[in-house]
Amino acid sequence: KMAQAADSLAFEKAALFRDQIKGLTRTIEHQAVVAEHHLDQDVFGLHRQDASVGVALLFVRGGMITGAQSFFLADPLGEDDSLLAQTILLYYSGERQPPRELLLPFGIEDQQLIEERLAELREGPVTLLAPQRGKRMQLMQMAETNAAQIFSEQAKKEQSWETLATTLQGKLRLANRPDTIECLDISNLQGKQAVGSLVCFVQGDKAAKLYRHYRIKSQDTPDDYAMMREVLERRMAKGVEADNLPDLLLLDGGKGQLQVAVDVLAQFDLLHQVDLVAIAKEKAEEGEKLFRPGRKNPILLPAHSPVLLYLMRIRDEAHRFGITFHRRLRGKEQLHSQLDTIEGIGPKRKQQLLQTLGSFKRVTEAGVEELAAVPGIGTEL
Repeated sequence: KMAQAADSLAFEKAALFRDQIKGLTRTIEHQAVVAEHHLDQDVFGLHRQDASVGVALLFVRGGMITGAQSFFLADPLGEDDSLLAQTILLYYSGERQPPRELLLPFGIEDQQLIEERLAELREGPVTLLAPQRGKRMQLMQMAETNAAQIFSEQAKKEQSWETLATTLQGKLRLANRPDTIECLDISNLQGKQAVGSLVCFVQGDKAAKLYRHYRIKSQDTPDDYAMMREVLERRMAKGVEADNLPDLLLLDGGKGQLQVAVDVLAQFDLLHQVDLVAIAKEKAEEGEKLFRPGRKNPILLPAHSPVLLYLMRIRDEAHRFGITFHRRLRGKEQLHSQLDTIEGIGPKRKQQLLQTLGSFKRVTEAGVEELAAVPGIGTEL
């Protein structure tokens, strides 16, 4: 294309192609650093800064770097060799098998035992090497550089959160810095299968391990306020007991939902410890509305406001988490109502049917001979 453009006297276009060729050449030369041996390797780099550790992984497949991954460990326990050993054991599994060779920045404790464990997962030999020279050492240096860069990225991330948290606290006039935010969403199907879905964000990121589902116990009619009261009472009681209350509790709804939360927090004497915000969905051109206790009018933020976008993201995550749980409940109810009511079908035979035929739909479509062939069923049943 460069030659054709030059022949046509389109020199600016030819120069553009020339620059692209140079860029591609640099990229290919960079990959060719490891292209000679055609091995599959994972390369670990580790960089410690004060109490924190960055771990970087390079994936080499067929002698070419195909990808990278990194982890930031804020305050890990143990020395570097022990830490790297634990990282390796946690990272690989039957679903994520190790390659033929792992390159490490240094030797690790129990190296022989770890090699045996990785060989089991791979179903073939795995070698752990700490190279001192050559192409493997160049790879190690690249991984080490990646691990060190994690800290500059982490610093940028922390600075970004610092700015957002300060803005959020100021715009909503919060008493507490909102480092931990929980959001509650109540959902049901015509009052049935009511679920409270609680998601948690810590310093701007999802904290999925802190997500919770609450099956509503006291209500079988669509009363959102009563359902919210039940879930909030359970959450606050547990939070007081475990000392793990959020800084900010976000509610999906308007003034009504906010008042329920005010009543519950007052019941536990937590109104000064946990800030409350309700976010009401957009209607027509009004935009999203934010409600705070003791304030008559809603807070209206511009549609592009980072504070509003962040709160909407948390609210939408609570919706998603609730919908996922509802789908599971509906699936279980369908299986229960249509399989468990058949005489002679208990949990074990139901499992055999689903495992053998693959799905509930296949079970309903199967003929007599196909059903009889399922282990534990037989012709008579």
